[in-house]
Amino acid sequence: YPSDAPGPQAHAPAVLCAEGEVVMHGEDCTYQCDEGYTTNAVAQCTNGTLSPSSYTCTPISSYTCGPASDVPGISSSDAEACAGTGHNSPCMVFCIDGFERTTDLFCTNGQWNEPCVDSR
Repeated sequence: YPSDAPGPQAHAPAVLCAEGEVVMHGEDCTYQCDEGYTTNAVAQCTNGTLSPSSYTCTPISSYTCGPASDVPGISSSDAEACAGTGHNSPCMVFCIDGFERTTDLFCTNGQWNEPCVDSR
């Protein structure tokens, strides 16, 4: 059974699933949002019904990054100082000994990139 698309969602395109207008039983629907919005929602079609049947598109600009503690090669003081950096924004950091900076630390959709590479 193909699943019917859920009703209109705020800040979402007419075709809600990246896979297209029809999703077959047992297949996933990767929900989409309009430009400037994002979601991590994925639904599954079971006997003609998508679950979950609705989702939320969040403005990308509302995504901020927390401390960069998990980013390899950055000092803990720099990692803490970068907490709260907004979407599409850089944070100035220095790499610790044994690491070389190849780019700026950058926050995208609430996630940090990894600007320091192991040079050992």
